[in-house]
Amino acid sequence: MIIAPWDDEQVRSLNEFQNSGAFHAYTCRAGGAEHAPLVATTLGWRCENCDYQQIWAHQWTTDWSWRDDPAGNWSWREDA
Repeated sequence: MIIAPWDDEQVRSLNEFQNSGAFHAYTCRAGGAEHAPLVATTLGWRCENCDYQQIWAHQWTTDWSWRDDPAGNWSWREDA
């Protein structure tokens, strides 16, 4: 797990991850379709529909390694 702040490259990886459809996206804890998905910023995740924020992400979603496993076989990862 990696805690924000994130650098610009990590933010790009996170937002591409969110839009890839390869895995379940990070979503707002408030639930409901109107709150998903979260948007990555250098200060952490934010929901565009409410004030929810989250400051953590799995390491493998911040460094583009999620692209190496589009089938979702990520259970072997240390921080999964």
